Amino acid sequence: MNTIRNQVKDLWKICFDDTDDFVNLYFNLRYNEEVNLYIKNGSQVISALQMLPYPFTYYQEELQSSYISGACTHPDFRNKGVMRKLLAEAFANMSFNKVDVSTIIPANDWLFDYYAKSGYVTVFYYAMKDVKPIANVHNSVCIEQMTTFRSDVYDYFNRCMHQRNCCVQHTEKDIQVIMADMKIDKGYIFTARQEDKIVGTVFAYNEDKDLYIVELFADSEDIKQQLIYAVHQINAAFNIKMIAPVSKEDEPQTLGMIRIIDAPKMLQLYASNHPSAEMKMSLTDPLISSNNGCYYLDKGQCIASRKPLQKEYAHFTIDDLAKLLFADINPYMSLMMD
Repeated sequence: MNTIRNQVKDLWKICFDDTDDFVNLYFNLRYNEEVNLYIKNGSQVISALQMLPYPFTYYQEELQSSYISGACTHPDFRNKGVMRKLLAEAFANMSFNKVDVSTIIPANDWLFDYYAKSGYVTVFYYAMKDVKPIANVHNSVCIEQMTTFRSDVYDYFNRCMHQRNCCVQHTEKDIQVIMADMKIDKGYIFTARQEDKIVGTVFAYNEDKDLYIVELFADSEDIKQQLIYAVHQINAAFNIKMIAPVSKEDEPQTLGMIRIIDAPKMLQLYASNHPSAEMKMSLTDPLISSNNGCYYLDKGQCIASRKPLQKEYAHFTIDDLAKLLFADINPYMSLMMD
């Protein structure tokens, strides 16, 4: 039966160079009709995307985000505005469902400019670091490979993730999907345990002749080195690289983009965390009309109005707003289905 699901899956295979194992995993564990949007030409699905829900922390406040996944258009219907129309429909859906922001990791460099035309702004960066394992670390903890989901490891991981000021978070279900993906993608998860307490965890995978650490949390530098050494033992001949949040001494590399969906809420959160900020702005958003209006930030409060209450105000586009809200807080995301 040629269902919408099957048509979207077939379109995915035309547009993306993913293995059958990954595609089957995605459509078994991630795809569902509630998060899928599509456009048809006659009876044929010609464009589709999924809006995957993820918790998102902004100044430690947990919000709702929608990650655009699998955005694609059949080659015969490209350059005709089909995806722009689908994105506009997605934003309307997100706004109705009280989503605060949308995120995306463009599949190719040229797509950053493409998505910028729909209000996305590049705010997610990462650092790539060469890592040298230390063989003679003090053996203070028990290092174990995690092959099945464990709630105590998730609780530790989740607690560490929430210490980041601005970050896409993961639910228990997300981690279970990540683990299933790692099984088919040469991935490994190690945990560090001290007595009955989890004190560290690392997510890694190998590609060609490199080992990539994509997340690492540890209660001490010693535990961190033990986890790195465990990754090293997967294949001692491979180089180890760590993908991590950017620090001052790092050269940032582009990762992903964000789009403001609920401007009034995001501005109030910004005002609450910048009580000394005083600002008057006129905001225009061509795709989400509820964001349009004038906003006044003063003493930790944001007052919204459809018409300006004072004559002097700065003109902001929706992408200008994203640049303001996420400046200097190093937004980060990892372990995404990109």
